[in-house]
Amino acid sequence: MRCLMLCLEGKGKSFWDVKQGKSTTKYRARENYISQNILLWGGMDGSRMHPAGYATYPFNFPLNSETPSSYEGRRGYVRYTCSAVIDRPWKFNETIKEPFTVIHHLDCSQLLNALNPIYEHRNETIEGCCCEDGSVELDLSINKTAFVPGEPLIYEITINNQSDNTISEFYLMLRQVATFTGYSDSFFSSGKPHYHTKNENFSMFNQPVRVKKNSTQTYSGASTIPSLPPSILEGCNIINLQYFIILKIPSTWSSIKVEREIIIGTKPARVVQPNAPRMPTANEVAPSQIELSVISSAPPSYDELPPSYAECVFGAVDIHDEDDGEHTTTHGNWAPAYTYYNWNQQNYSGPQPQAVRPAPPSYNEL
Repeated sequence: MRCLMLCLEGKGKSFWDVKQGKSTTKYRARENYISQNILLWGGMDGSRMHPAGYATYPFNFPLNSETPSSYEGRRGYVRYTCSAVIDRPWKFNETIKEPFTVIHHLDCSQLLNALNPIYEHRNETIEGCCCEDGSVELDLSINKTAFVPGEPLIYEITINNQSDNTISEFYLMLRQVATFTGYSDSFFSSGKPHYHTKNENFSMFNQPVRVKKNSTQTYSGASTIPSLPPSILEGCNIINLQYFIILKIPSTWSSIKVEREIIIGTKPARVVQPNAPRMPTANEVAPSQIELSVISSAPPSYDELPPSYAECVFGAVDIHDEDDGEHTTTHGNWAPAYTYYNWNQQNYSGPQPQAVRPAPPSYNEL
């Protein structure tokens, strides 16, 4: 063999196709974050005999502070791999490739509005077949704005039904919105970026609902934030991630919908016992949008709440690359793992959190 080489690679890709009649336009984009080769043994000239027996080759490689978090999506990814290559002259090289997770921390303690409660009020007229059927008043409260995986999101929903119909269902969901940037391969393309979004939904409420006409009901509870990549995907310019809490009351002719953005980070704002959500006072302003300005103070200590790591809730995906040949050994399926905080191990006395579950495809229409 000539040498033993370690190849580190980190890249981001986005890809989707659009069919128009008989033609198909491909949209693609790519970014490179790591491209480094490290010689572990041997040299680039000639060939030599590797000593028999067991051998180890320690290595290290510092990551840039702007390196984005790992992400595997339906129309793109940010992926990191480490390959050990046996370079053999006049023969095919043998390669073993292993993926690994990179986490670009999003510290919730550095967000100005991390602990601000979310409150939203709606008063909508319900339309019937040919006339109004009354009105429905809706209040949604969430205990704060920024969360980490494993943390309970505490909510309270109050429905004042002044319509002529009984309300027998509503939907409360966590939605991930992934926005992919790509460029057309068409000869007539202007060269401007195009965008494609994909939604992933999680049901957060699973209780019987019955709000009779001219009555008011309150529903409260908590749902655990699943293992997900952090908001924004900072450091990646072709994929953006946002998270929303969506509450919708469906009706035959009209519906009421509330949608508010939250932040999912990798470090909690601080170790506190979550309180039930409440309506902001006159001196408080419910945040109308997510502000990512940072506080100048140093981040707090997380000694009281050490994180573990949990595989992404979406599960393993096929990570075979188009450059992998028959002489490359790699994982067939793999999933990144993100920081995960087990709130049940703390002195948490709030509502018993429910595990969220993937919502059916019909939720994309909500």
